[in-house]
Amino acid sequence: MIKTGLPEHPDQTFTMVAPAADAAPLSALPPPPLWTVTADADATRAVSEPPTARATAGAAATDTGAAYRLLRQIGRGAMGEVWEAEQTSLGRLIAVKRLRRENGPHATPDALRIADFRSESEIAASLEHPNILPVYDLGRDASGALLLAMKRIHGTPWNEQLQRDFDAMPVDAFLAHHIPTLMTVTQAVAFAHSRDVIHRDLKPSQVLVGAFGEVLLTDWGLALRMKAPQSGERRGGFAHAPTPDTATNPAGTPSMMAPEQTEDHGGNLGPWTDVYLLGGILYYLLTGSYPHASDSSEAAFAEARTGRVQPPGARTPGRLVPPELEQLCLKAMEPAKADRLPSASAFLKGLEDYQRGTLRKEQSAELVARVAQRFTAGEPDYAGYTAAIASLDEARRLWPDNEAISPLRQRALHDSARLALRQGDLSFARLQCEAMADGEQASTLRGEIAQRQRQVDRRRSQLRLATAAVFALLVVLAAGGLVFSQRMNAANKAIAQHARETEQALKIAKTRSNGAFELVTFVLDDLKKAMDAELTPEHGVTTEERNYLSDAIAGKVASPIVAYFEKADPATWPTDMQVQRTTQITAVAHRLRTMGRYGEAEALLKPAVALRATLPDPHAEDAGQLLNELAVTYQETGRYDQAIPVTRKLIDYETARSGADAPEVGELLHNLGSIYWRLGKLDEAEKLVRRAVANFRAHPEYELRDRLPRTLSTLGAIINEEGRTSEAETVLREALKIAERDLGPDNIALGSILNNLAVVLKKEKQFDESNKLLQRAIKIVAAKLGPENPAIAALSLNVGVNYRDAGRDAEAEPWLRRSVEIRRKKMAGSRVAADSMHELGRLYYDTRRYKAAEPLLRKSLDIYTESLGAGHYKVGMTAYDLGLLMQARHRPASARPLLQRAVDVLRKHDPDDPFVGKAQRALDAANGRLGRAAAKPGPAAVTAPD
Repeated sequence: MIKTGLPEHPDQTFTMVAPAADAAPLSALPPPPLWTVTADADATRAVSEPPTARATAGAAATDTGAAYRLLRQIGRGAMGEVWEAEQTSLGRLIAVKRLRRENGPHATPDALRIADFRSESEIAASLEHPNILPVYDLGRDASGALLLAMKRIHGTPWNEQLQRDFDAMPVDAFLAHHIPTLMTVTQAVAFAHSRDVIHRDLKPSQVLVGAFGEVLLTDWGLALRMKAPQSGERRGGFAHAPTPDTATNPAGTPSMMAPEQTEDHGGNLGPWTDVYLLGGILYYLLTGSYPHASDSSEAAFAEARTGRVQPPGARTPGRLVPPELEQLCLKAMEPAKADRLPSASAFLKGLEDYQRGTLRKEQSAELVARVAQRFTAGEPDYAGYTAAIASLDEARRLWPDNEAISPLRQRALHDSARLALRQGDLSFARLQCEAMADGEQASTLRGEIAQRQRQVDRRRSQLRLATAAVFALLVVLAAGGLVFSQRMNAANKAIAQHARETEQALKIAKTRSNGAFELVTFVLDDLKKAMDAELTPEHGVTTEERNYLSDAIAGKVASPIVAYFEKADPATWPTDMQVQRTTQITAVAHRLRTMGRYGEAEALLKPAVALRATLPDPHAEDAGQLLNELAVTYQETGRYDQAIPVTRKLIDYETARSGADAPEVGELLHNLGSIYWRLGKLDEAEKLVRRAVANFRAHPEYELRDRLPRTLSTLGAIINEEGRTSEAETVLREALKIAERDLGPDNIALGSILNNLAVVLKKEKQFDESNKLLQRAIKIVAAKLGPENPAIAALSLNVGVNYRDAGRDAEAEPWLRRSVEIRRKKMAGSRVAADSMHELGRLYYDTRRYKAAEPLLRKSLDIYTESLGAGHYKVGMTAYDLGLLMQARHRPASARPLLQRAVDVLRKHDPDDPFVGKAQRALDAANGRLGRAAAKPGPAAVTAPD
């Protein structure tokens, strides 16, 4: 590694020792004018002005050059020193920079330093931008030393402000205060790039912040011109500035440098280098330290050569790091220049997007506050509820994670549904109820609506019911249109026009048996086209927001559609219309499934699959999509026994369509094998996944390169579960090797492979090695998907369990807490969230923190019961743990039903399970038939206090 020339401190700028400069380029330049330079006698006593300057004190300005009076030294760098001076002709204060004399006051700087100083002066002078320090003139004093006159700024270096504010201000306030400064610096850098100049030494200390908010980028001593001058060219005033091909390299600040700055040539330098350094400044804002911070320049330089940095969130685990800023920072600091953000302008856009996000949070909070105030003032009418829901939907669009929205929206939906119920508007009441989150309120309301509907049914004929279902959609569309009009101003006119067209379509639909179906086709297809055309990034609407709106509309119209199809007789329709209907049902069901409304999706899919099998060309692509949607619905709801025959049918369909060794068949074989794996049918799972591996080995196409390692990973996990640990490790290491070779060492696909291999090593009691793999997986996933991705929760849970199994509870706790926090935020109410809560609850129980353990165990028991069924093994184990906890808290009356439940569930699952006996002994103790000490086999005594 090149070390010669590194600075004493890693935060200092350096350039490597280079051969003596060629004097030829200098001789081609005219000599700078001679300045008359005087020194203030009083100031001289304090700063010890060199004799050459003092000798001229009081002398008359006999030369034609400008006259300057040096006042005091205000800065000193690696190459020069900066003085505050007075420009006597104008009576103003300026700054004068001159080369330092290293070998005494009369020594002449060498040719290389003179060339560098002149190059810096000319580059800085050529960049006329409000945020680049202005340069006035270049001259020389009586001794021939070069002098540069610049604007004098009364302010402080930015790094001093950052050091002062980092710990003193809340994170949000700190970023709100300093991100605008970074945006200003980035604008200056983008301007320099437009003039073919790169800075090469961006860092907070190179930025001056004036007393009145001025932001100025300084010190262009390492700057390069990206294009070599043409013959005779003098463009921009820096024709003799170095280019990447002629620049001295390595150069920069070791703790900030991009990888290409550490090479022994400058051929790989470019605007992307400054992008890396801008990312480094953002890293400093997020963490309070430089990216390659180290105790020595050598260590920082070695780290800079790799280009890799620890994610900001991992560098400062106790500090909240906004995910969007962390992702922007890491994208700007990708080690490979081809993977970085393409330009400083792209980096600036990322900062602007974050700033808009912060503003959106404030706007979201204000909307929520207005809705809350509206409810406080009294019960609104229909229009008031609709406006409130529209405001809350807008608040969610602005800030999806605003936790204040859900309870208010739930209240608005509930109260508006009750108002509709009182006024006999069952369709609207049902729609509002369907939009509510599941819970006791929604369940009670559904029961009341159903009871009222039965009363109405007795007074209406079947025909009138069907007609009412169609007209109910008008109310939905009107409500949806109002929501749209208030949420997306850019799309008002287009959506209003489509609403009018829909009303016309309804009039026609009333005369046809499939009118409701044609209406949903219109809403999902034609309205989607309108949205695609009008709701665009140019109008400030992201793809995610557009899809959210589309899902909302689909969800509102879907419930009446489901009811209508249950009563319709599609067999009487023409064949082409029936095929079209099954295709559209696939789209509707997919929307319902992605919204978690599996029951409605299934109600559409099952009859559609049966109908499609009777129509022409049963192996057409649309038939496969319909089958796949039903299979996925079963899988996502844990109904694997029902998913298996559908998936097998899908495999037969795809085999007939594409061939037995097709990669599409391999994907389905892998899915089916995964289902059998979940059901514990390991032999069948292994056979299917091995067939999938063979299919992917036969198709090594580039676009399929992730399939083989992913399927090998599943195979290794199955083999490990069968007890063949050594064979499993071999398969998983092959998967890892292929993935690293074909996908790269940081590809997201490596996450599951590393996790499965970690499980194998855990089984072999290699806990530390297992955790290294898991933490590598976490780093990959966090860098690609963000630090709060659900996959991080699963991996963090595994790290925590590893530490638990190794008997290191203190190290396990932060990992388990992280898993719980992510899943509570992203996957509340899911089975996997219960897994994390259960494990953390058990840790609290074992460490005698019973009050903290109880809500976690109760919540996980409720979720397991609802999602897995009352007889599931996890329900029994959680009931057992919670029963022991109740005993530890001296509440035997609460413990008895839990322990009885545990005994019943565990015995039914496996009578020989040792936990059956443990649960029975704990139950006996709760009933007074055993001593208390016998109830708790673990390390914590049952009589321990909270």
